[in-house]
Amino acid sequence: MDANLVTHEGVEAREGRLLQIGPADPIDGFPAYTGTLPGDDMVCFIAVDVADGQYLDVQVRLYSLPAGVDSVCDYAHQFASSIMSTLVKR
Repeated sequence: MDANLVTHEGVEAREGRLLQIGPADPIDGFPAYTGTLPGDDMVCFIAVDVADGQYLDVQVRLYSLPAGVDSVCDYAHQFASSIMSTLVKR
């Protein structure tokens, strides 16, 4: 698992790269997007659009799903939600 705040480009810059990007449920009121790699269902990226030209980039790779987790993207979304709830409180 990895998380970074990207401040040099907007979330739209992720489109057209290797990832297949689609909308995800918003996180703490911020738009979120899911990115997956074709042919690899154990890797997921969540991008949370926090401001113009800035987004939280969360990357998760699992080798097996934890109990009660339906997909790696569900797990990545939970991780991103935890990070954002901490940041929004500050």
